[in-house]
Amino acid sequence: MPDTVRDVMTADPTTLPSTATLTDAWTLLVNQGFHHLPVVDAGRLVGVLSATDLIERLRAQDPALRDTGVILDGGTVADWMSTAVVSVDASAPAEVAVRRLSVGDLHALPVLDEGALVGIVTSTDLARMLLATMGVD
Repeated sequence: MPDTVRDVMTADPTTLPSTATLTDAWTLLVNQGFHHLPVVDAGRLVGVLSATDLIERLRAQDPALRDTGVILDGGTVADWMSTAVVSVDASAPAEVAVRRLSVGDLHALPVLDEGALVGIVTSTDLARMLLATMGVD
């Protein structure tokens, strides 16, 4: 069983600066299949943009999502990202990530090492860890 968050995280996650357009973020989320994008400015984590948050806000503006391109046009990641980020230290026991993700509606934790983003751990990563400990591929 993995000992630390570093053992189970996805290293070097794709990130966006807060100045990136919402269209760029949407493209990454849809084309790359990401659900969470850490937002990094000057080497520091400043927020997270999740697909769920983006879709909920889009639906609030256009319930049928008829014209997503127009809604996204002109916006930046800074306008829509969550800045109340719950993170975890890379050297923390993996159990810490499991406990944080098992409470509330979090599905991803940015992983930090001395304040720098080094990875992301998601509920999917933890499910894979569980399967591996069970001997199931």
